[in-house]
Amino acid sequence: MGQSTNQMPDVDTNSGSHWHLDRRIPIALIATLIGYGIATVWWSATIDNRMSVVEKWIDDNRQIQSRLDRLEIQGEFIQNSLNEIKTMLGQRSDADP
Repeated sequence: MGQSTNQMPDVDTNSGSHWHLDRRIPIALIATLIGYGIATVWWSATIDNRMSVVEKWIDDNRQIQSRLDRLEIQGEFIQNSLNEIKTMLGQRSDADP
């Protein structure tokens, strides 16, 4: 039979460890990968901004919570003081005829 018309291209065995870019990679693929890279950087910047806002909100809520805790303690102290005053007034009114 005759020789096959499909011949294998010559492969350079010396350049097996080197990467190279040739015209077989479409420009659309390169543009898409660059677009993905830009989109990833943009996304990470917006996430960083959102995280900063959330961290500030959490910090503000911690300060509000500590204030609320102090107010609750003061309210309990005031309630106990009022109960003592009521008790003392009740004892005094019972002692005076």
